[in-house]
Amino acid sequence: MKTSDAYEHLINELENDNSYRISWISNLAMCYIDSEKSYKKKHNKKYLNNNDKHIISNDAANNFLKLMFNKKRLRKIKIQDILNS
Repeated sequence: MKTSDAYEHLINELENDNSYRISWISNLAMCYIDSEKSYKKKHNKKYLNNNDKHIISNDAANNFLKLMFNKKRLRKIKIQDILNS
């Protein structure tokens, strides 16, 4: 299957299957929640600034991709290393 076909299939499923759409939304949201909690604990922060939120958002997106695809197939890449390159 070509990437464009897979993309179209995914979009169609997200548009037509509310349960499937909710599962995506829930998984994305939980990746953010988990990343924020971990970040606050690691950096001993109670409040977050915009830079913190940016770092957390990128980490959450990376975590989502690891969950979506086989973790073993994805290298452990730190999102900050990619953004700083």
